[in-house]
Order: sequence, then C-alpha cells, then structure tokens
Amino acid sequence: MISSPRQGPFSHTAAPLASGLLAAGSGLRRTDFLTGLLPDFKVGRRVADLGNVGVSGVVGWCDSRGRKSARRRAAALGVPFLLFDQGLLRAPPGWGAPTPILSATVQAMTGPSSPADILDAGRLLATSGWETPELLARAARLRREIVSRRLGGSWWNEEDHSGLPRSGKQSLIAVDWGSADESTPSVLLRAMLAAAMAENAPRQIVIVLANGARPRNFPTGLLKRAAGRGCTLLTRPVDFWELLDRAENVYTAGGETGFLGLLAGAKIRCFADTFYSGWGITTDEPGVRQRPLRRTLDEVFAGACLLATRYLDPYRQTAATFEDVLEILGEWRKIDAVNRRIAACLGMSFWKRRQVRDFLRSSSGTPAFRRTTRAALGALQKQPGSIAVWASRKISCALPTTGHARPAPSSRR
Repeated sequence: MISSPRQGPFSHTAAPLASGLLAAGSGLRRTDFLTGLLPDFKVGRRVADLGNVGVSGVVGWCDSRGRKSARRRAAALGVPFLLFDQGLLRAPPGWGAPTPILSATVQAMTGPSSPADILDAGRLLATSGWETPELLARAARLRREIVSRRLGGSWWNEEDHSGLPRSGKQSLIAVDWGSADESTPSVLLRAMLAAAMAENAPRQIVIVLANGARPRNFPTGLLKRAAGRGCTLLTRPVDFWELLDRAENVYTAGGETGFLGLLAGAKIRCFADTFYSGWGITTDEPGVRQRPLRRTLDEVFAGACLLATRYLDPYRQTAATFEDVLEILGEWRKIDAVNRRIAACLGMSFWKRRQVRDFLRSSSGTPAFRRTTRAALGALQKQPGSIAVWASRKISCALPTTGHARPAPSSRR
C-alpha cells in the first residue's frame, strides 16, 4: 500500500507529507492549475519555491516545448519525470479562452520510484491495498455511466456517420499512439493491419486517425494501400462513441481509444505498452510488458480514473471528483448542442459582443456578428444554422419564418 486514502470527498490516494513537484518550464497558469489540482503536493516553478519540501518529481506537459529540458532537469535531480496531459473528461476546444482544463493524467513517467508514483496509473496499479469494496463499487457504477452518457474523450465531435460501413460489426484500428514511440508508427500500423486483415474481411475494418493524429514518419502510403483493398479510412474528427458502438474488436498501440473500447465492452488487442495492458483484460502482442498481478476492469478504471487522474472544478479552481466534473460536462454538452446551431448574431452592439461571444461559445467556434439582416442571412450561406437576435433591437426587415432566427438569451449561464 502506498499510503492511506485521504479523508474527504475526493477518495484519492494522498501523497505523504513533504512531497513537492517541480513545474520546471511551466507557465504561471499551468503551475496554478497544478496547485489546485494536487492539494496533497506542494508545486513550485523553482526548487526554492518548495522550501524545505523534497522534490518528488519534475512535471511537464504534452503540448509544452520545454519537455526535453524538464526531463533533463529530473535526471539531474535524480527524481522521476512526469508527463501530464488532459484526462478522459475534458472540455471542447474553444470552450472559453483559454480552454479550461478539467482533468490531468500522467501519460508517461520515467525515473526512480517516489511519492509521485500515485499519479501514474501503471505504477499505482502495480501496488495493492487501495482496492476497497466502496471504491470498486464506485468504479463499476461510473465506468458504466461514462459509456451511457458518452462523455469521455472527444465527445463533442459531430455525429456524421456517412463514411462508416452501413451494416455489421466492425474491427477498429485506432491510430493514436498513447505513450508508444512515435518514431515507429509504420511498424505499429503494419502489425495492426496484418492482424486485422488476418481476422476480418477488409470491408469490416475501419482505420481511424484519432483527432487527425499524424506523428513523425507517418506511413501515409500504407493507409492508402489499405483503403485500396477495401478498408474504411477516417481522417476527419468522428464520434468515437458511435464507432465503439459498432466495434467488436479494437486494435491499438496504447491510446485513449483502446481504453474507451474496454469500457464499451469491445475486445482490445494491444501492440504497445499502455496503463491498461498486461493486466489480463486485453489481448497483448509479444513484446507488450506483462504485469506482476491480474486486474479486473473495475480495478483498472478505479486506479487510472478515480485515483491517479485528478480533476478540477473550472469555476472554483479547486480539486473536484470524477462525479463533479462528469455533471459539469453533462450541462456543457446540453449548452454545446444548442449553441453550435447558432451561425450568426444580429443586433448586438460592439460593447456587448465580447460577453455574447462567451455566452454562445461552442465546440464549433463562435457565431459571426452582423449589423444588418442581409449580412446575417449571407453568413448562413457559409455556415448553415440559426441567427440569434438581441430581443430589444428593432430589425429593419423581416427575417424568414423558418425557425432560423431566435432571440438571444438575456442572462448568463
């Protein structure tokens, strides 16, 4: 057992006292975010900021340019390096400026063991003592809820299914590498294609580039040849939950799609190490590391999503639970579904536009502001949708009565 579960509403495994994380190279906003997210650690941008607290790890972010220097700093200090990214529960891109971060999880952790091991799903799952009946019951309930509500991953993508095979169960090849070595995508993709072709007809195989992923040395020619043999190739953003509804098998090199597939009940075949491989709940290719013990899906979900991943209330900037953030995303999804249909705004004074833009934001962006009815209708030619009209303004000419115009809300959410 790493440590005793922390008392309170979060049910985390807490770090021992006097544990610090060095956010070397991180901006002030990211450092403040980590401070709110990790109340059981002291976070600082310099060693001096940590005072008498020992350095348990150096942290970096997947989208940061300072990852290599942070990794070198960790090696010089003799502590692990933790590479963070957003977790399963996240806000749509463009949802505010900047987009709020709702969760953070360690994508990769290298270096010696330390109190920061509790933030890495793989290291935490290799320990025991945290698997209480209450935690596992909570995990069983929440993993089913995330599937039924379809709120994990890139939940905001349009539900355009026109490129999918029309009938039958499918086998999904997920091109999202997770923590796998991105310098070898050709090797991984070739192995996944060979396995899928041996077990399925080409018309049943769907190859999807998660979020348009194209790592270094990307084997574009290999994908074109697969498409030429009858496989379906999806390169645009797609509704992954719709894909998983139809998927009987998922071939993955360790990315998020494989884990979502596990939660959705698909058979997962792993071609590279990931936090959910090697525990006995996936079919693993030779070379995928096997773990020292067996884990159930509930245990893997509990360790990865309820303990190792941390969550932040975007309104209070304080630590939150998985359930808190899931409810927030449920409300945001309703708002997003309405707002993404609004293509233009009419009758908005310049001083109101900043607030209205924030109020009507969506995963599709922000609506265009137009001063005249003709200009607003012209905007619908480029982006079909509705026109939001400020209720108290008199419009110079009548809008068509086809449901394209709607009064703008007068109060903020």
